[in-house]
Parts: sequence; C-alpha cells; structure tokens
Amino acid sequence: MRYIFSLVLFSLLFSFNIQKARSIYSLSIKDMDDKKISISAFHGKKILFVVVPVSSQDSLLDIKSLKGLLSKYDTSLVAIGIPAVEFGCQKSMDREIKALYQKMPANFILAGGMKVTKKSAEQQDSLFQWLTRRENNFHFDQDVLAPGQKFFVDEQGTLYGVLGYHVSFSNAVMDRILSKPSKNKNVADPANSSNNKKPGV
Repeated sequence: MRYIFSLVLFSLLFSFNIQKARSIYSLSIKDMDDKKISISAFHGKKILFVVVPVSSQDSLLDIKSLKGLLSKYDTSLVAIGIPAVEFGCQKSMDREIKALYQKMPANFILAGGMKVTKKSAEQQDSLFQWLTRRENNFHFDQDVLAPGQKFFVDEQGTLYGVLGYHVSFSNAVMDRILSKPSKNKNVADPANSSNNKKPGV
C-alpha cells in the first residue's frame, strides 16, 4: 500500500514538473550581446517570435512593415527576432545583423543566432522545441520553413497562432491576430505545413 501511494505521488510530481517545463515562461534566450532574457519578463503581453532574415539582400526582409506593426502595438506587443543558423546566420555576422535591425522600436529584441528547425534534432534551441512541437506547446506542430516564419503567444503564454513567410507584417491578418483577446481560438496558417518547402526549393 505504501509502495502504491509512493508511486502515485511520484507520478503526480513528475507530471507537474513536465507541465511546468512546458510553459514558455520557463524558457530564456540570449540577445545579440549574449545577455540572458527570461521569457517570463513578458507575461501579460503578446509575444511575436519571428525568424528574421540576416542579409539586406534577402527578398523576405520587410523592416519598414515590421516597424509599423511594432509602433501600432507598442504597449501590448513584444517582438523577438531570431536569426537562424539554418538560414545563414553565423557568429561572424553579428555586427552586420545588429546593424540591419539597429533602428527598431524599443519593443523589438534581437536574439542571438540559434538553430530553429526540427531537423536540427537535439541541437534545436529549446525555444523552438517549444514553438514547433505540439507535445510541448499543446496546440501546433509546425516546423520553421524560411525566414519570416511567425509564432504568436498570448498574454498567458499560450501559442495561439502560426504564420508563414508569405504573410507580410502589413497584411490585415496580422491585425486580426494581434487584436484578438487572449484565450481565443487558435489561428493556423493552412499554407504553413511540414509538407511545404522554402522559397526556391
């Protein structure tokens, strides 16, 4: 009987720890200056995670529209731009990438480069293990296909929307997503599935 009780107690504690670990607020990132930033600092605001282009020559670069979006939602939204190793980010490019995004509004954070795709397996950054895998975020299972991929987290830490690179920051759907009250229905991009390929592939 004592053994059964201990086993049940262990199972409950184990389950609780798994649930806690799957909260996005338990995660952290490092910015381009290697400063650690806890995602929990943004509890109560919507968070837009976007995989950003790392070159001024990238056709998916749309800084002007991103600036406009951030200015419009300056008190309710934080955007975190992530340069992806899989799409050309290298440590030697830090200065170039920082210069590309140096005039962004205060509610934009440029993270350090990281591995973002599922094919990176155990090297995939813990943030993107959460964003791209349903077993961790409980809502979506969508890999990163290209720079411009967007993930939306609401004020309570729920992943409630994913949009692909083909949806610009000036698209009306961005306003519909960002103006949604928290605990609303999830917003998925039907064109953004694991069967899709990157531009030019």
